[in-house]
Amino acid sequence: MSRARVHLPGLDALRGVAALAVVALHGSYMFGTKGLVPHGYLAVDFFFMLSGFVLAHAYEDRLRGGLRARALMLRRLHRLYPMVALGVVAGLCSAYVAGTHWRMFVSDAVAGALLLPQPLGTNALGTLFPIDPPLWSLFWEVVASAIFAAVLYRSPTRLLMAAQMAAFAALVWCAMHYGTLEVGFEWRHFIGGAARIGFGFVTGLLLFRRWAGQPPTASVTMGALAAVLGLLLLMPVDMPTWLYDLLATSLAFPFLIRAAAEVTQIAGPWRTGATLSYPLYVLHAPVLKLLQSWQATHPGLGAGSAVLLGLVLSSAAAWLGHRLWDTPVRRWLHAHSRFERRPTLPEHQPPPLAV
Repeated sequence: MSRARVHLPGLDALRGVAALAVVALHGSYMFGTKGLVPHGYLAVDFFFMLSGFVLAHAYEDRLRGGLRARALMLRRLHRLYPMVALGVVAGLCSAYVAGTHWRMFVSDAVAGALLLPQPLGTNALGTLFPIDPPLWSLFWEVVASAIFAAVLYRSPTRLLMAAQMAAFAALVWCAMHYGTLEVGFEWRHFIGGAARIGFGFVTGLLLFRRWAGQPPTASVTMGALAAVLGLLLLMPVDMPTWLYDLLATSLAFPFLIRAAAEVTQIAGPWRTGATLSYPLYVLHAPVLKLLQSWQATHPGLGAGSAVLLGLVLSSAAAWLGHRLWDTPVRRWLHAHSRFERRPTLPEHQPPPLAV
């Protein structure tokens, strides 16, 4: 079997680890334990790189073989949108409990449902998606997918390398200007999101092309790869944050993705984490907001306990969302889409990685 047609469970598993780090990061911010996951925001850069690799793995040959760009985009929306809709509903519930004015409900819900950033000035914090903040990265995922389907899949490798270098220059500027790569989710550093998706996504495309043209190599154990990723996101370091962020994004993450692509089997817990990673990413912010509102009337719950409880509740919500909503809705969409029923190449089911 061609390496372009094999399943990549190791990448699935690392996505689950990164999603947990994001939940812990946001929980630490909301419950006053900032510093618990000092570099958890870099999980988003890892997601972006993973998405470039996986989309190229699943669709580059198929686009060259005649798959239309709008068919790919419809499949991407089928993959992403059901959970986005559920995240918006969950976000509305958490906003209501927190006492948000009903006019904000309307504007937040419309922006979230369309997966478009909230217009500048309509919320005090300038957050792109106040109804469910993690949606900001999914907005960029859709933008990158569209550019990939229109242009990047057929771009020569040298041109992609030039784009990678330009994106890296922008990433370096953002890291040094803001002092961190924790940018892109608010209007005041909107450009940082463009730099992060630009470098990560194109690097993922290049990693795939290099990987697909090489013979398989000995794989590293899944536990070792997960431990390395966990340390990169959790470990405090004695160097400037912007420098660490750039080193992790440009050196460590490509190595991890390249190594994880060689993993051919993963155990049950890794599969569970991979399956729940996308629902967990989308639903955790509203769940944490609800828990924060509850904690305000129950001060006996400590900060550390609140973060742990947030992880548990978010994981439970992700499981329910996956089983009762995401899976049946996507199954229905698959059955009723003419693009899904008429593939241009023999069907290949890629791992549902791009988050």
